[in-house]
Amino acid sequence: MDKVLKILIVDDEAGVRESLADYLEDLGFTVFTAENGEKALDVLADHPMDLAIVDVRLPGIDGTQTIVKARNIQPDLRYIVHTGSVTYQIAPELKAMGITSEQILHKPVSNLETIIQTIRRVMHVSTE
Repeated sequence: MDKVLKILIVDDEAGVRESLADYLEDLGFTVFTAENGEKALDVLADHPMDLAIVDVRLPGIDGTQTIVKARNIQPDLRYIVHTGSVTYQIAPELKAMGITSEQILHKPVSNLETIIQTIRRVMHVSTE
């Protein structure tokens, strides 16, 4: 049996966070959520995850710093960067971690299948 992926969604917009969580849970993923970077790091300290979908603009520590700090907690965690900025450029510290443009999703994601395709790419697994 295929392993059920554990996904952490980090977004300060409740509607985005909850709708994405509901969608992924309906597809059989185990989903955790956090509304800011600090809470995300707390979740990661307590629960092993496979993937984090992280908003760039967060209150407190931003998405980039959340990812950098998360790497110290769970070094093998994979990431999708979720941003509302059409001009977003991958921060040098994220590039150094191997994050590429294929791991960037721009809000709003009009076709939710795009999220599943990105998860497949990032995790190098079939999610069907």
